[in-house]
Amino acid sequence: MIQKSKIEKSLVRGGMSNCLVLFAAIAVSSLMFTGSASAQSTGTPANYLFNSYPSQAYPPTAPYESTAPDGIVVEGLYPSAGSYYSISNVEQWTVHWVNAGDDTVTEISAYSPGQSLSAYESELNQITKYVEANATNPGKYWGGLMIDEEGGYGFSASQLETLNLYVQNILTPTSGLSWYFTEIEPNSWNTATYNSILELSWADPESYSTSTIGDVNAECTTYGMCENMVEVDTDFTYPYDDYVYVTGQVNGTGWTNSYWGGAYWANLWRS
Repeated sequence: MIQKSKIEKSLVRGGMSNCLVLFAAIAVSSLMFTGSASAQSTGTPANYLFNSYPSQAYPPTAPYESTAPDGIVVEGLYPSAGSYYSISNVEQWTVHWVNAGDDTVTEISAYSPGQSLSAYESELNQITKYVEANATNPGKYWGGLMIDEEGGYGFSASQLETLNLYVQNILTPTSGLSWYFTEIEPNSWNTATYNSILELSWADPESYSTSTIGDVNAECTTYGMCENMVEVDTDFTYPYDDYVYVTGQVNGTGWTNSYWGGAYWANLWRS
């Protein structure tokens, strides 16, 4: 049973679509599929996050875009990936960008060959406490955690659900905006499993191909999760490196929230 406080926390943060599923039995089902029949408008989202490893320079202009990014994903990967990605570096560079007034998200990849699920839980809790204690106004500038779960990285669907529920618990008491995204390759799972893994997260589906985009749209049609911060790979060839094109293929709306100005957002990955 999901606690009421978690539902309320997610609702006020702008990620409403997944939460609406929970209320279908109490007469809000008519709201669930709003906008699901049409794609995110071509030319939107107006804003995007750009992935950067800790200490990397401010991200460049994205391909096919004339403007610099509006925010940063601190790419933490997993601790075994090397010193760039140590927990202390992830913490310090998250705080660096937040204190610079940049909209910021902290990403960690849940990679089972690297360490156990409980070790990831401990580190995510540590990062959250550090950012909350050391960042200036994290409730406004820190979008929270992004858990890169791809096709599981060796963890089962039920283990990822357990991890996401844990992350909900540690972020529910945080101030303002801060919540969590799940970065998943949606065509690695059937639609029902993908929906279960999402829990109450903000969806950040990898939208790298016709197949992955089709599965994002199937989730929207079947379960009403139609608000997505789609992830685009800038290393791919056109058109899948172009977030304007990709968001035009994804049904529903881009992720949005009032703390970050009410615009629609995408997430751009770079190697």
